[in-house]
Amino acid sequence: MIGQILEDKTEFAQAVGAEGTWDFFGTPHLICSDTGSAFASDMFVAAVNSLGAIMLFPPIKIPELRSRIERVFGTMARQLMPRLPGRTFDSPKSRGNYPSEVRTVLTDEDLTRILTIWVVDHYHHQEHRGLPGGQSPASRWRELVSKYHVTEPPDTNTRRVALGYEFERVPSKQGVVLLSNHYSCPELESFWRHNKGKSVRLRIEPSNIGAVSVQIGTEWFPAPARNGEELEGMSLVEWTMVMRDFRTRYAGEAKLTLPQRNRAIQKIKAIVGDACERTGLIDPDYSAEHLEYLENNLCAGLLFDHPDLPPASDDDVPFGRRITPSTSATKSEQTLAQKQTETFPAVQFNSEPAWKLEE
Repeated sequence: MIGQILEDKTEFAQAVGAEGTWDFFGTPHLICSDTGSAFASDMFVAAVNSLGAIMLFPPIKIPELRSRIERVFGTMARQLMPRLPGRTFDSPKSRGNYPSEVRTVLTDEDLTRILTIWVVDHYHHQEHRGLPGGQSPASRWRELVSKYHVTEPPDTNTRRVALGYEFERVPSKQGVVLLSNHYSCPELESFWRHNKGKSVRLRIEPSNIGAVSVQIGTEWFPAPARNGEELEGMSLVEWTMVMRDFRTRYAGEAKLTLPQRNRAIQKIKAIVGDACERTGLIDPDYSAEHLEYLENNLCAGLLFDHPDLPPASDDDVPFGRRITPSTSATKSEQTLAQKQTETFPAVQFNSEPAWKLEE
């Protein structure tokens, strides 16, 4: 839910058939909610604080202090639900003899499309009694943005630290392994050289597994996947399809090549793109337990071979000491070269010979 506050949702809205834009987004400074367990949890509050925002909980059992937005469900019930077949009503008395189950024809994806179009093209542009002068939500948003501006969304690393799922791994020379991919960065390599055998905390966001965030000391650093250009922007939904494909075709192999992985990624992206145009509008409800299950089952024992990596430091060279040739000449070398040129000037050759073949 917090992630949707931070991103422009216009592309999603238009993909399902909406005509308007859904470009109401930014980094919040204050989030107000009731004291439900999901909002009052330490994890939720910590995520909000990581974005630089604070939580505000109103006093309990005083509903008049709640925001008017809570009435949006009543608005949906009055304006939208009567148009949909298979509705359940708010009580058995209201439903009467209406055969809800018999008339159920809409899928979850259908309902997602309907709700999105209704919100973007209708609700955002109708008069709202809770706004000054009965303005529409979209009109009021743009007026306030032009007056006060909106804080830009956080960078990907900050977002990942705030919203990502956390794991603990012991790094190796190639970095940390998560979901069968190696992730590394200079800060992690330095940590490994001086703290071999010690674990680090890392976080990953299911919407983009092309990188993770690794905690070194008190700071979090982005660690991209090694040889992971194809992984950038790939969601966990797509990666799960890739790994299932590998499990089916290469069940007996523990290590796979990068070209195999990249070819599979391109195929899966095409399939997912087609599916999203038809349905595929609802992302799975991931949890830390679900990610652990994927890590320990679907991805267990599968790794991708990487090209030999050059030594990161002198400590990584197996024998002797690494020698790096200098690409720039010293001042004394340049002086010596100049004297040699003056003593033995370069021979100039004419482009055409002065002799003839007959001679």
